[in-house]
Amino acid sequence: MNMKKIVTFGFGLLLLLTGCNINELDFKDIQKPPIRSIVALPLGEFTYTLRELIDEIGDSTLVIEEDPETTLLSLVYTDNFSYTSTSDLISIPNISGTGTVAIPSVATPAPVNSTLSITPTTFSLFYSATNGERITQVNHDTGDLVVTVSSGIASQIDFSLIMPNSVNAANAPISFSGSVTNTAPFTAIKSLQGYISSFAQSGTNNSYDVVFSGTINILQGQTIAPGQQVTITVAFQNQTFQVIYGYFGQDTVQISNQMMNFGFFDQLGGNASIEFQNPQINLTFQNEIGIPLGVNYGGIYGMKTNDTTGLIDYTYLGGAITSAFQVINAPGMDQVGQSVVTQHSINGGNSTLNKVLGNNPESIGLSITGVSNPGGAGTENFFVPGGSTITADLEVRIPMAMKLINLERSQDFDLGGGVKLDVVDSVVMRVVTVNLLPFSTYLDLQLLDANDSILHEVLDTKVMATPFLNIKYIANEPEVNVADIPLSSAGILALNSASKVRLAMRLRTPETLNSQEIYPKFLARYYLTVKLSVLGRLDLQQ
Repeated sequence: MNMKKIVTFGFGLLLLLTGCNINELDFKDIQKPPIRSIVALPLGEFTYTLRELIDEIGDSTLVIEEDPETTLLSLVYTDNFSYTSTSDLISIPNISGTGTVAIPSVATPAPVNSTLSITPTTFSLFYSATNGERITQVNHDTGDLVVTVSSGIASQIDFSLIMPNSVNAANAPISFSGSVTNTAPFTAIKSLQGYISSFAQSGTNNSYDVVFSGTINILQGQTIAPGQQVTITVAFQNQTFQVIYGYFGQDTVQISNQMMNFGFFDQLGGNASIEFQNPQINLTFQNEIGIPLGVNYGGIYGMKTNDTTGLIDYTYLGGAITSAFQVINAPGMDQVGQSVVTQHSINGGNSTLNKVLGNNPESIGLSITGVSNPGGAGTENFFVPGGSTITADLEVRIPMAMKLINLERSQDFDLGGGVKLDVVDSVVMRVVTVNLLPFSTYLDLQLLDANDSILHEVLDTKVMATPFLNIKYIANEPEVNVADIPLSSAGILALNSASKVRLAMRLRTPETLNSQEIYPKFLARYYLTVKLSVLGRLDLQQ
């Protein structure tokens, strides 16, 4: 609104004396009626809807949702994260074990070429999995089984080596056969792909059986000294797996460690204080890992830069939900390859989320840890599919039933070259509000020059009343209020040269009603209209 407003008040008194002798008039009893004149000059008006107030914040990550029945608005932030580090839960490194089989002795030289059988011998290879997990079965995806056989005698041994605990889809075990002498050891590799290996438990170890049998080819004149052995080394290498089954211990894992930025709070203003009635952080987990996890939410926190120190202030989540593990359910043994959904809700009833959000955080930290098998040792058999994940959809939902103090907003009105006022006794700035927002308002009225420097200001004037709130803290009828802000002579002088008027408003909700905490509901249909005008008054007595 670029215009030059010139208001000139001129007043005079004209007495027409017709057909009278002025010397015969007696003025002493003549009443002198006052001369009063008021000129109102509108400067402009604006209307805020509640949506516009929120949109003014300019947070592109914020979604505003409206309840279709009540029109209650909610602030919604969404994010997601996933946990894929299943090696934290179970890790099967390269495994190597060695066994020996005794060779029968031959004390006297053999009279002729002959053969001597080695009694079939079963021995076990042992290994400990990480953190003592008891592995019952591994469905291999890739990997190699490497076998090395060496002998202490010169006679050739023809042998068969069978791994009865590793079978393919046809239930056929892995087997090796070959020949070995003391100068020619045997080495062979077979792929583990498609095989299933089963393990037994022996104390804290997992065991794997190997069956060795063989025939010694003794040449005429040969002997075999007592105590000779065949040494067999079996190694599982470069393994990946489709599924691992077992009785898993407890491992601490980092499920999430990320930040969510909150532009809404960052733009509220440093003096604003806000408290929501029932904010929520809703997490929906989809778990493909066949182990339940207990989640610790004590690592959720709000972060805000301290305006005084410049340091980061942290406000950590507390409350009942942080004092015990919250369980993410696992699929059962008949659900391998499927996921199970678990939902957790962090809210004002089970946590101190109100306090975390009440400090107007610039961002929320989500350092979420978990413990596998939170119930501890038991007889339940769990499983971990290879490449399995726990994914989580995260929603921060904040219904706008809230207490809010000192939300600062300002509106400018252009005066062009100023408003010239002559021959006036008083000037007031009239602020008319039509308010359906559950706010009362205090404002500072400022007269600014072209450089936004303050020429004159009137501080802390209450200009707007809160509309009536019903028992549900909902306003149905707007409250109309007229506030006149008088200008001093210095203010009138500043008005003559001011380029704009600024209304710097501080909005606040009612704090209590009959000693009850009030959380007014903010509905989509709420609005605020503000009209500003300048009134000049002349009051002369003749």
